[in-house]
Amino acid sequence: MQRLSIRQMLVLDCLNEKHAKLKTREVHARVVERLGRARTIKTTQRDLNRLKDAGAAGVDERSDGGHWFRKKLVVSLDRLGQLDANQAMNLVLLLEHGARFGMKEQVEGLAHIKHYAESVLLEATAENGWSSRTLTSTTRFVTLEPAAFDPELLKIIQTSLLSQRTISVSYRVPERGDALVGYVLGVRGLSFQDANIYVSCYVHEEHWPAGSEPDANQPRHKYESNGPRTLSVLQMHRVLSASVDLLDREVPGNYDINAPQVRRDLLSLYSQEPICLVLRIRFNLQKRLSENRLAPDQRIEPDGADHWRLTCGIHDGQGLRLWLLSNADQIEVIEPLGLREYMRETLSKALSAYASHDV
Repeated sequence: MQRLSIRQMLVLDCLNEKHAKLKTREVHARVVERLGRARTIKTTQRDLNRLKDAGAAGVDERSDGGHWFRKKLVVSLDRLGQLDANQAMNLVLLLEHGARFGMKEQVEGLAHIKHYAESVLLEATAENGWSSRTLTSTTRFVTLEPAAFDPELLKIIQTSLLSQRTISVSYRVPERGDALVGYVLGVRGLSFQDANIYVSCYVHEEHWPAGSEPDANQPRHKYESNGPRTLSVLQMHRVLSASVDLLDREVPGNYDINAPQVRRDLLSLYSQEPICLVLRIRFNLQKRLSENRLAPDQRIEPDGADHWRLTCGIHDGQGLRLWLLSNADQIEVIEPLGLREYMRETLSKALSAYASHDV
């Protein structure tokens, strides 16, 4: 069995399946674009021949040259070539991080890959005796346990994303008395965040139980759909059943999980564009933000004897507001005024809970 280099795997990734064959020069153009640097077409030809010999690629010989395609082939790990010790350590850390922050089921499904990386580390440190107890992925913040979901339902969600087929789901909405809503949707993207899985989807239809229908004049609750024929975000753990939709429905194209509309629902953003944030901060936070920036364009300047003024562009959203509140004793929000007022009102409510000494 021949091993494939990282470059050859990249060339394989540039190929289409048999229904959309590519000429050698077209493959070479894709490889150059992916690598960001020029390689001779002869090098690409050699890589293609190696892929053919390994059974990973096929070629249709014609008068104008070879027309290449990727075969449906599961490439085993040993065909990728050996990871070095540093790569193996990074891979173990990534898997540990995923398991700790909401992807335990998925990491368990990749146990053979983790075992492979650990075997590389054991071989590289035979004299020193490497141990998995030397690596961890953690946080100083309290993290909530992930909400429970059915892994088999996640497979159906992922299949919809891969195949672009629509699915029918039964979805629980706690904000409406645990009403069970029927959605027909096409999954467009997945986000693993805050120990949960969020499903970005295009909702074709929704069917509410009698008496639970949303008021057309009232805003929708968070993480229920935005209505039929809209992009919406649902939570995986609220999906109670899922099945493939029997109708062939067209899902709108040009989807981007980083588009403002999708990010607004995924991340609870309150501003379409970055706001100009101005903060007055104390020494401890100034020291931290000098090493871990709040935003790429952040500027910090002295502001009096023991304060600093921070300015940056950043989206206003739930994430920013939670961070501001978690560092409230180190921060005064100067601008924008709406955010300053939000902080004042929220902290006033919190203080009122502690105004009395009675418990």
